[in-house]
Amino acid sequence: MDELDSSNYKDGKTAKIAFLNKLISLVNVGNASAIDVSPAKIVSGLESLNTNLLLTTFGKLAIDKSIDHNALIQHCLAGKGIDDFQRDKSGEDVAAAAKETAASIQDNSATLIPSDEDTNEVAVKRTKVIIPDTIMEQLKACNEDIEQTREMISKIVTKPKCSDKLLSKPPFRFIHDLLVGIGKATEFDLGMIFR
Repeated sequence: MDELDSSNYKDGKTAKIAFLNKLISLVNVGNASAIDVSPAKIVSGLESLNTNLLLTTFGKLAIDKSIDHNALIQHCLAGKGIDDFQRDKSGEDVAAAAKETAASIQDNSATLIPSDEDTNEVAVKRTKVIIPDTIMEQLKACNEDIEQTREMISKIVTKPKCSDKLLSKPPFRFIHDLLVGIGKATEFDLGMIFR
């Protein structure tokens, strides 16, 4: 099954949960802390605030150029834990520092993305998407708020449309297609973890 094709999930609750488990693991390891979210509840359309937190955290990871995305994916595929990834990255135990950084992100005080003078550029296929620094700064400040998620994510991806209705009770296909869109826009190769 091609996990990046949302039409393959029409009737498979088990497959949807497996997809979300991979995503949650990826986000938790990359974020250096666990997000309290249940894949079964996401599939059932519950926990919209935690689902929005998951989406915005993935967006932050996808644009964070200080993280080696390939190493993060390989780490998750090997089934290693959050703290192990931090040690693998630097050769020393920096898990405490990573957790402190994650906490400061929640306070909107961390700088995740080195910025150019006017724009951050992300190559998408053969075209270039230019995302103004102000949008990048706003995206870093995202939390689980539905309106904020809609406003920020829709500036990066236009399809699927991030309506308040979809974000207030996000269906699986919307979540899936949004993650694939963010991956493409930021060159985060999801094909390595979702096969």
